[in-house]
Amino acid sequence: MKNKVFIFVFALLVVSAFRAPALQTDADTTISFWYTEGAIEGNLYDTLIANFESTHPGVTIDARQIGYFDTEQSYYNALIAGTEPNVLRADVTWITNWANQKVFEPLDGYDWKTGDYLEDAIRLVQWRGATYGIPQVVDTLGMMYNKHTLETAGITVPDGGFTFDQFASAAYNLTDLTSIDQANWTYGFNLAHMSYHFLPIFYGHGAKYFSPNSVTQKNIALDSQETKDAIQYMDNLIGNKWQDPTYAYKGVTPSRDLQTYSNLNEYFMNGKVAMIQQGPWELRNFLDNAPMFNKTAYESLFGGTAPNWVGPDNLGFMEVPKTVLNNGTTYQGMHIGGHAYVMSKKVPQANKPIVFEFMKYLAGPEANYLRGKLNHLVSPLKSFYTSDFDTNDSYVPANDTYIQGFRLNLDNSFARPVHPYFITMDGFFAEELQKHLLEEQDIADTIAHTLTKWNNYFNQFGEIDDHLPTSGETSGTSSVTSTASTASSIETTAKPTPYSEFFTVLALVVSGVVFFRRRKQVKCYRI
Repeated sequence: MKNKVFIFVFALLVVSAFRAPALQTDADTTISFWYTEGAIEGNLYDTLIANFESTHPGVTIDARQIGYFDTEQSYYNALIAGTEPNVLRADVTWITNWANQKVFEPLDGYDWKTGDYLEDAIRLVQWRGATYGIPQVVDTLGMMYNKHTLETAGITVPDGGFTFDQFASAAYNLTDLTSIDQANWTYGFNLAHMSYHFLPIFYGHGAKYFSPNSVTQKNIALDSQETKDAIQYMDNLIGNKWQDPTYAYKGVTPSRDLQTYSNLNEYFMNGKVAMIQQGPWELRNFLDNAPMFNKTAYESLFGGTAPNWVGPDNLGFMEVPKTVLNNGTTYQGMHIGGHAYVMSKKVPQANKPIVFEFMKYLAGPEANYLRGKLNHLVSPLKSFYTSDFDTNDSYVPANDTYIQGFRLNLDNSFARPVHPYFITMDGFFAEELQKHLLEEQDIADTIAHTLTKWNNYFNQFGEIDDHLPTSGETSGTSSVTSTASTASSIETTAKPTPYSEFFTVLALVVSGVVFFRRRKQVKCYRI
């Protein structure tokens, strides 16, 4: 409670240094707004909304928090009922799907500087030549590690990160399963049994879904040696029944039944796991509540006085592992994601300017400054990393070591295709990979079953061209795939349903599991 009060007071003081520009309105206006953040990330909205309302007389923000994993279903239901909010904070993996169905307002004609955004942040909110969202945050996985644990083991992180064999060797040397009591076992790494956390291994081995990097039925490239090598490496780290018995560094993660999302965090926070891949959304939790990175938390859990090494400086970042070929080619990284603010196309024309102004404020420099200062979230604004914010505060975004830690992998990010079907393909693969992780099918069947689902989907629904519409094309509705999420499971079902361009809504399709943040259950909606 004290932390929440402090955060609110601090946010109020800092935001008072900024003033949201006023926009005149002819009458009282209520802007409905859905946001998806939990308490850690969403604690700033009271402050931001109060500031916006104070500088825009007659404007009232009707804000509603929707659980992240419930948002797409709730938004779909609201669309059917005609009660969707004016503004939605949307995962970028949803935007192309809904934009393809003409649900969102194109934003290119409004007054904002798209050139100030990271290239991939803007690219991910665009579809067929139009921009549909104002980027709010950038998400990617960071490779975090317990500095004290690695230093005690004599392990030094090389500049540029480990190769995959070096990483496996380090994780193996950090794993100790000698205690009679399994509760005392420690591990070098935890994959969390999630296909999203598998992606740095997938891309780092040179694997990809499509080649060329365009979503078509014929461009599917999953059945490759690189994909097989990536899955085999994961099997070796876990030490499951598919492991290579000749590989030297096997079994460096908790057993399958212990690989949950909650254990991913808890084991790292308590020192049971030395290295994990996790996103910015958990960083504030680690710094406030992890015994390895917070002295008060350490003393509460273990008693006594915390050692000198305990504290926020004990949290280290490294680049995700990489493959370096004999010819010098390097494969490393993963694709990035994030969130953006989108506007319903049904907003009355007279209200659209003030609604856009509200969106722009929530995604602007002031809000980004607070998100960086309080939660170390990665801003999509280029100027965030170079501006001298006049807040009488010592925080300088460019010097934020945690944000810079996540940016290590942004520099190596894979430019995933922007297409409604990309998420469907990822869902099919995630579902089949889950079966493999459960030891129900081998690598060959995992790939084959994914391709069967992909081809069946295309045969039923056909291609969606990502080109810019010509003047002769209509603006009718198109197929949309949306995502909904579960926090700790990558299991899902994929069932395409009949498609029609002439009716308002026909069906809900569950299309697989998506990556962003935690493992997500993917649903496909067609309206």
